[in-house]
Amino acid sequence: MGPIKDFLFILLAIAKLPLSICYQHATSPRIENLTDVEIKYANIYWYYDPAARVVHANKTYHRSGRSSASGPHISLEYRFVVPLPERLAGLAYVGHAARLRLVLERARNGQPLIVGALGGSITFGQSVGGWKGSYVKIFTDWLNAAMPPPHRQPRRRAAEEGNATAAEASAQSGSAATNALAGAPLAAAQRTLKGLSAIASVGMADVERGDTAAVKDLAAAGAIRGQAAGAEQGRVTALTSRKMLAGIAAATTGAMLDTPDATGGAKPPTEATAPQRDGGTGSYRDGHAGSWRGQPLRHDFLNGAVPGTQSAYMSSCLRYHLPPAVDIVFVEYAANDSPAPRWTFADPCRRSLERLLRKLLNLPSQPAVVLVNMYAIGAARGKYLHTAERDFMEFATYYSLPAVSLKAAVLPSAAVAGAAAVSLGAIFNGGHNHPGRGGHVVITELLITLCLSLLRSSTDSEGSDTWVAPVIDDAGAAPAVTAAAATDALAALEAVASRPLPPPLANGNYESSESTCYIEHDLQGLILAPLEGWEWTDEGRGKWGYVAMAPGKTLRLKVNTRLVGNRSADHAAASIIVQIAYLQSYIGMGTARLVCMEGCRCRPLTIDAYDKRDVSVTSMADLKVTQHPDCVLALTTKGPSQQAVIAAAGNWKNTTASGGGGDDGGSPAEGLSASREGESGAAWNKFKLMGVVVGEEPGAEEGGVTWMRDESHETAHAMQVTGKGSSATTHTHKR
Repeated sequence: MGPIKDFLFILLAIAKLPLSICYQHATSPRIENLTDVEIKYANIYWYYDPAARVVHANKTYHRSGRSSASGPHISLEYRFVVPLPERLAGLAYVGHAARLRLVLERARNGQPLIVGALGGSITFGQSVGGWKGSYVKIFTDWLNAAMPPPHRQPRRRAAEEGNATAAEASAQSGSAATNALAGAPLAAAQRTLKGLSAIASVGMADVERGDTAAVKDLAAAGAIRGQAAGAEQGRVTALTSRKMLAGIAAATTGAMLDTPDATGGAKPPTEATAPQRDGGTGSYRDGHAGSWRGQPLRHDFLNGAVPGTQSAYMSSCLRYHLPPAVDIVFVEYAANDSPAPRWTFADPCRRSLERLLRKLLNLPSQPAVVLVNMYAIGAARGKYLHTAERDFMEFATYYSLPAVSLKAAVLPSAAVAGAAAVSLGAIFNGGHNHPGRGGHVVITELLITLCLSLLRSSTDSEGSDTWVAPVIDDAGAAPAVTAAAATDALAALEAVASRPLPPPLANGNYESSESTCYIEHDLQGLILAPLEGWEWTDEGRGKWGYVAMAPGKTLRLKVNTRLVGNRSADHAAASIIVQIAYLQSYIGMGTARLVCMEGCRCRPLTIDAYDKRDVSVTSMADLKVTQHPDCVLALTTKGPSQQAVIAAAGNWKNTTASGGGGDDGGSPAEGLSASREGESGAAWNKFKLMGVVVGEEPGAEEGGVTWMRDESHETAHAMQVTGKGSSATTHTHKR
């Protein structure tokens, strides 16, 4: 019966999938092949408005958390769509959740939060209308409705109050992390504080003038954790682009659709009388730094997901997808990483995820990291076990990371016709590889359930469930709960949240202490002078790199290929992979030869930038090198490959026959006119270096980054503009 049951389940799953492929910029739910009940819930999820579901009617809370008839509008009541049994089933793991508890208390006490998200195309928002339909946006909207920051807040006063509170808690907890932050080098503090312009008016002056003592004070007071940033009225709210700002101005608040109309669909949303300001505007891939000066403070989000990538990419290029002062990070790779179980975690796929998690947990802001385990029923072929979630749960329990699971909340209930709200057609209507917006809403309600549970546990217990064990006297009586006990509980939370990480779960799987991904303007820091025949340019396309147009031009770059951590002798002696990101296209492209010059050793590698496909992409070439802190590589252009010569001759003949050429609407056509000089293709010499990724896996046979997407370049550029200003454009090459 087992195989038959699996087969029937697969048929049921496939029958519920729409006939056409998924789409990103959708304007309505996809209801092909759905029942009336599924259509009803598909519409409810599509027009889901968390603000309309926050209950403010009869109960509000003071910032202290105590119930009151008056006070700031802090609401811990919510009208869920997903029934409680399914939501409880989807809470895969909670753990002590010390960091998440602290972050939520900061939100309850009026501090704006920054929510970050990492993942693939699901978190990116494909099949649900883009980032506006993603769970990250919906969750941030709930934060703004349930625990809105104060309408106005003086810049300095709130920052000083937040710093004083954090300093007191840190002093009581004696956390090692705070002491480590206080002793960090000035340069590290500068990088941290420059990550968001929010901190510019609170402590940045001390950093710029080199006041080390002041920087230590800021670290101890929690400024690096973004608390001072949250009080800054002129903060960057979400690196909002001009397109998004225009969209926000036109946005309206939709009414909830709990009642289907006579046709089984749903009523259209009603328009609000005024535009809604979108507190979570935040996909920074589309634009520039935005600022809401003079506007109410809000919780914000930054969606750093990149479609078509796995955790290996994000582990290497993390710094381009999150600000250093992030408070909560959602990590979603269960549907992207390999589903095959890796019981020993020796596989690079699992090892890269652990390194990513360790890097996130070691961020100066000490963010709360939450595993969001999504599920694509088509890609999983309807099988419950066809996902990386099983292995991910080992990381959750080892590092005490809260985890939510879409498949656990939906599939068991749907298999027995349980709750209609989680019927397969209502959830999985986004195509083969993505859940529909229902999947994002279910995940959001799981996250809200988790957060409300943690908030209520500290509110309703009134100190009885503190983290500090009460002292029992000789008579067996426990002392009364006092305000000091609550303070001690907060200090205990801080102490747990600041504990150093345990050794890696996978053998020797230590994370790099410095960046291993260099694209856009960060690439300049690797280049050695002199530099002749190579031009730093974006060619008018927004993708920066070094371009050479003639053979025989050499570029030297220096990278650190030494792995960090307590390595075994085998790991310390093993080679690693250095990946070269380069432009690969079909016209005008040549080859380049990569060799090791100093420090490290490797076999020479020839890279052919020509591709017969009519596409232009950022490709990756793998070079196996030995470990050395100062590995100097040389990249020398060598002219066209034999394939490029043939292609150049064909282009020359076609151009001559047609009587002209020209650009084809954005595809690179460099060298086309020059190839008319002859059929030898001698003009096809272009090579563009666009980035370097230094591997972290000892003994690896291939690199972990398969390609650089457009989103990688765009987010890197956005982070450079917001964090470093224009200083990187005048980078001085090393000698």
